Amino acid sequence: MAQKKEIERFYLDKFLALLGIVPDDICEGEAPDFIISLQGKKTGIEITEYHSGAKDEDGRPRRAIENNWGQLQKVIMGEVERYEELSGTNGLLFFKKLELPSKSQYRKFTDELIQFSIIKSHTKSFKQPLFK
Repeated sequence: MAQKKEIERFYLDKFLALLGIVPDDICEGEAPDFIISLQGKKTGIEITEYHSGAKDEDGRPRRAIENNWGQLQKVIMGEVERYEELSGTNGLLFFKKLELPSKSQYRKFTDELIQFSIIKSHTKSFKQPLFK
């Protein structure tokens, strides 16, 4: 559950940064996920995932693609946890047109991603998303 809250906080921080908002205080909760205080006013924030019946160009349902993304994400994070030098590293991946590597390519994709991350983590600090 702590990992879910960390992910939600990551998205909240990115959202606030995108809007250029620096709240006076952020309190964690469950319903809502966060309450931010800004100029004496409080606003509840609930982080949700969007799911639709949309389909990709090949007619595959978006939900199936999201499930594949979840599986790939688990493979990536399992590998990240093996490397101490990646501790505390965050990254974002975006796939155009909902195209993910096939399951048979997960290992190769993850290995390349980890190697790239290690190289980048040794060359500079990141304030922008690591991957795009």
